[in-house]
Amino acid sequence: MTSLPHVPLLAAHGAGGTPAGRRRAPSAQIPALLALLSALLVGALLGGVAARRGAGRGGGGNTALAADAALRVASFNQKHASAVTDVLYARMPAQYIEAQRAARAVCPACPPEPPADPDSALEFRRAMLAAGAGLANLSAEIGLSAAQPPIDTHAMSRGAGFITGGLYEADLITASLQAATGHPLGGPAPRSVLDFGGSSGRVARVLSAAFPDSSFSLCDPNPKSIEWAAAHAPRIRAFVSGSDPPLPGIDAGAYDAVYAVSIWSHYAEASAAAWLAEVHRVLRQGGALYFTAHGYQSLRYYSSRRALPEHNIAAVTADLRDRGFHFDDFFGSAGDWGVVSKGWGHSYLTPAWLEAAVAGRFRIKHWCAGCEQDNQDAYVLVKDQ
Repeated sequence: MTSLPHVPLLAAHGAGGTPAGRRRAPSAQIPALLALLSALLVGALLGGVAARRGAGRGGGGNTALAADAALRVASFNQKHASAVTDVLYARMPAQYIEAQRAARAVCPACPPEPPADPDSALEFRRAMLAAGAGLANLSAEIGLSAAQPPIDTHAMSRGAGFITGGLYEADLITASLQAATGHPLGGPAPRSVLDFGGSSGRVARVLSAAFPDSSFSLCDPNPKSIEWAAAHAPRIRAFVSGSDPPLPGIDAGAYDAVYAVSIWSHYAEASAAAWLAEVHRVLRQGGALYFTAHGYQSLRYYSSRRALPEHNIAAVTADLRDRGFHFDDFFGSAGDWGVVSKGWGHSYLTPAWLEAAVAGRFRIKHWCAGCEQDNQDAYVLVKDQ
């Protein structure tokens, strides 16, 4: 679960994460910050920091890992990931004029026919699916519902973005798992999949519609979000998880795959490591974990939009360089949508920190810097033992 307001690449998606209520950096600092962060990002990708720091738990890490990940970044075009959207859009009847008319209200800029440009065409299909989900005669065929949580219940986005954002994330998750494992859910269907920290089920609803032969579970520490998801997505097993491990009532090896969108972007270091160990426990041998986290690219993203947190950007950069991890107690005693935890705030990590944290348990099979809305890094870990 995360409630950080978002500055998305595409406004309807509602993914990415922008700290709210924080002091902006002086405009004169922006060019220098961007130059520094660009240099640090390139250094992380090419192992330059590794040469200086060695292969410890700090920000440098393993040169081979960094070089391999840089190649993965170069060969992975996340903006065109569309497998889930394509599966669901193929269910739209040929006579979709009614849905098309409804889509105009959702997406006034959408052309009357699918555009040739790949990016625009993908947004068109997602908008059409969002519109079709609101039509009784199409919702069942597509497998999507237009139901949305009330304003007092946590959701990652509202309006059309509750569906288009879920489609975006589902496309990115399956594309990343496909790149890492050769399968969109980490292995051949049917699969048992957990949406870890999935709030009110925006992504789980989309994936369960696209993969009806697989079983999906959803957990989150916010009881109200889980209550809504359980009532509106009966195919998904929804349960409340604590702020600390273990997951209640979940046996070892219960899941084939786990995914978490913008969850490790909030954990304190001890919590991040503890939950990685718990996910390792509930994954079967060879199972895959997909997650996103803030890294160097996130700092560049926030700097370019002058949406930096109040804490000194230089301190965050220094922590990543020297330790590979930075945490800010963003929510404090107020908590996040009623959930209070000292291990939940605003964090950044490097691939080298992650490599050390999961050594002997996971292999990092996929790292794509900034793949989540040009902001957070996307990772896929595979359980080794």
